[in-house]
Amino acid sequence: MVQTHPGGWVDGQDRAGTVGGQTVGQADQPGDRIGQVELWWGDEGVDYDFGEFRLASIRGSVHLTGPDGDCYTPGGPQPPLADVVVRLLDAAGAPLAETRTDAQGNYRFDGLLPGTYTVAEQTPGGLIDGPDRVGTVDGQPMGAMAGNDTIGGIRLTSGQAAVDYDFCEHAPASLSGTVYHDRNNDGRYDAGEEPLAGITVRLLDETGQVVATTQTGQDGSYEFRDLRAGQYAVAESQPAGYLDGLDTAGTVAGTTVGRAVNPGDEIRGIGLRWGDTGQRYDFGELLSGSIQGLVFSDLDRNCRLDPEEQPLAGVTVELRDGSGRVVASTQTDSQGKYRFADLA
Repeated sequence: MVQTHPGGWVDGQDRAGTVGGQTVGQADQPGDRIGQVELWWGDEGVDYDFGEFRLASIRGSVHLTGPDGDCYTPGGPQPPLADVVVRLLDAAGAPLAETRTDAQGNYRFDGLLPGTYTVAEQTPGGLIDGPDRVGTVDGQPMGAMAGNDTIGGIRLTSGQAAVDYDFCEHAPASLSGTVYHDRNNDGRYDAGEEPLAGITVRLLDETGQVVATTQTGQDGSYEFRDLRAGQYAVAESQPAGYLDGLDTAGTVAGTTVGRAVNPGDEIRGIGLRWGDTGQRYDFGELLSGSIQGLVFSDLDRNCRLDPEEQPLAGVTVELRDGSGRVVASTQTDSQGKYRFADLA
């Protein structure tokens, strides 16, 4: 006996039935045909059945999280990721198919036989792995996380559609700035002020632990990339020959974030969300100045040390600031000389 295959269905398991309680005949698998059925007068053959099924499917999406790490808020700021590789595996983990997400970040595997499947996504370069989501089959959760970027245990029967098996990725944050000679000590990197190359800058987490170190380039700039969302601080190693100047907290999306510790060579409280770009976290430094002179017996009162005049040793000289406050003092040496160095 032969069955005419119904449209929209896939050939399933056929079964030879029985005659007088004994199996008679042989089902062709596949083939929709049961042959070798011998019947004699009065015999009744029963349960000669043809099984058919519909193909199943699995679909989902890949997208970025929002700035706060939210993955699946309907209508939220989660841009889709196109051209991301997603693989379909069987129950034993053997690869069956591979596809890529479309412009809307969606992927789909159609034409699946009933069985148990796994879907696995490949995190695109330059992104940080985010949370994934187990979807549903006929409205009921089906499957479980089976490793990083892998959802397994998706059991499908005839015609079922597994939906919302989604993968989410984070856009990394970054933090940058410049170390420079702040000639006018105003805390701004102005035109004509010299960048300082080869200066060590450290990135600290919220506990104060150093998580990365870099050095400024020839243009005085530094940058920390591929950062996770969190609280950070940046600290600079004081350049030799310079005095600590004014440091400046930069901006994220045009808003000042963080605070500079002046003096201190550190900028703290830099809160970065996913995808944030922190800019202009700058460290200003000052070239030290000096004042020096001579104390001597000026017999002819011409304010020049002449051969017959003697320098005066052990004379106290005070250094005062603009308000008249004494900030340092020294004594002349045996040649009557004094010097105040490392002055702001």
